[in-house]
Amino acid sequence: MQSNSRISAQPLTQRDMKQQIENNKFSGPLIDIINEAADNISIKIEFIEAPFTRTLIDLENGKVDLCPRFSKTPEREEFASFLGPISTVNKIVYFIVPKGQEKIIKSYDDLKKYPVAIKRGTHYFEKFNKDNSIQKLEYKDDENMSLMFMNKRFKVIAIR
Repeated sequence: MQSNSRISAQPLTQRDMKQQIENNKFSGPLIDIINEAADNISIKIEFIEAPFTRTLIDLENGKVDLCPRFSKTPEREEFASFLGPISTVNKIVYFIVPKGQEKIIKSYDDLKKYPVAIKRGTHYFEKFNKDNSIQKLEYKDDENMSLMFMNKRFKVIAIR
């Protein structure tokens, strides 16, 4: 990193409390760790708020230097360096269906019967991400996916 570095932080939901953004103020344990590391090597950090897909593009094009909470995949290793994790989390993927239709997804293979809404750029799990037999509908964010789900545009939504 250079003496001045840009770090991208995505708007987060309440399910993730490692970093928060409120009134353009970044806070949380992950932000504290980044700031302490920056202080130790005497660099100035500029946090920027950006949607995740834009962050991927900016990271690939060198417009940001670091992206917290960034899952390691072979595709991302082509343009990003990964350090060992400061913590690990068991990632649970939920497949949400309309109320009263809970029985339509009983096994992984049932996902092949319905289009599945996903958030663009999100790594769910290797088998799912690489499975071309499942029709995946990409949306830019959770809010858009939720609105489309409520309007019955699809029956299955993947949430991580």
